[in-house]
Amino acid sequence: MKSHVSLTALAVALLLGGSLPAQAQFLGIGQPGNGVILLAQSRLRFRVPRVRASGSLRSGAARGNCHPDGKPILMVPLLPMTQANGEIQLYPGTTASEHPRFFVHIPETTAQEARFMVVSQTQRQVIYEESFSLPGTSGVVEFRLPDTTTPLAVGESYKWSVELVCDPVDNSGNVAVEGIVRRVEAATHWEQMPQSDRPLAYAQADIWYDAVASLAELRQTQPNNPAWKTDWRDLLQSVNLNAIADEPLVSCCQPKNTTSQLGVGGN
Repeated sequence: MKSHVSLTALAVALLLGGSLPAQAQFLGIGQPGNGVILLAQSRLRFRVPRVRASGSLRSGAARGNCHPDGKPILMVPLLPMTQANGEIQLYPGTTASEHPRFFVHIPETTAQEARFMVVSQTQRQVIYEESFSLPGTSGVVEFRLPDTTTPLAVGESYKWSVELVCDPVDNSGNVAVEGIVRRVEAATHWEQMPQSDRPLAYAQADIWYDAVASLAELRQTQPNNPAWKTDWRDLLQSVNLNAIADEPLVSCCQPKNTTSQLGVGGN
């Protein structure tokens, strides 16, 4: 059994140090008011969905071997979040892509490998599972569902997860995060849009995964354009990801085994 603990307000304080009020302010996690969190002056912003949270943020157990100093590891999936009853709640997101991209902030770690998995919630089957070599530096890491896998079906929901392999022999100290993605129908005019217009269009349509992916692509292809960095910060802050809004995008990840790309119904 993997060793995970819920990231309550107390755990946040223990993880980052300092008082609870100060850490709540540092993390930037808002209270779940009317379900809509907007930045007044931001051009790019996103609404936290008016749906039930799909889970809570979890940190690695203190006995794990993923941190060079033996401290707990906090990975953060790039998903809308709020704080309720002292616990950080994660919300599901949507995509119009058949093969979406997923982003996770991975802090400093001694882990050299991560496992990425996507599972159909309807059919209870793994559609993709792969191990990746990590870049060795902290930052926001992208995991992509390859074009060679079975495309996500419109109207279906899928659970995805990223797990740090802290010890290749003993998995009990591994650290993992997970999220939910639901495929929706793409608007026909999105494909004709210039790449620079897509992040705003996706955000306004509440298509979270594609808003993040399209903006990440702009940041990667035009790294010297400050507008994309500002939009990225605004987008993440609008869903309470303040603590990682200025973290770098890290080039990653190369599959360790290209034979693990399963279609629905694979073994």
